[in-house]
Amino acid sequence: MEPARTDDAAAVAELAARAAAELRHERGGWLWEQREARDALTPDTAATLIADESTAMFVGTVDGVVVGFAALDFEVLRDGSHLGRLRDIYVEPGARSVGV
Repeated sequence: MEPARTDDAAAVAELAARAAAELRHERGGWLWEQREARDALTPDTAATLIADESTAMFVGTVDGVVVGFAALDFEVLRDGSHLGRLRDIYVEPGARSVGV
């Protein structure tokens, strides 16, 4: 995976929608959607997250095509240390077997 760029925002938004559609039908999906899921990403909100210093967004590609993404949120803990929390991760089913 490599750091996402703002021109990856549309692909990230599309993958996030696919992830939500897939997860909502899995065991615990309803609770995930109600408690953990981000609001639906649009290309604009994905671009905002990519540019946000409190978030790290990565994309996985095959032949230059974005087929997966991951997003981490960073938090400052009470003692001043930092914690990265994986918020989103999704890879197209066809690309999962190639190690993206």
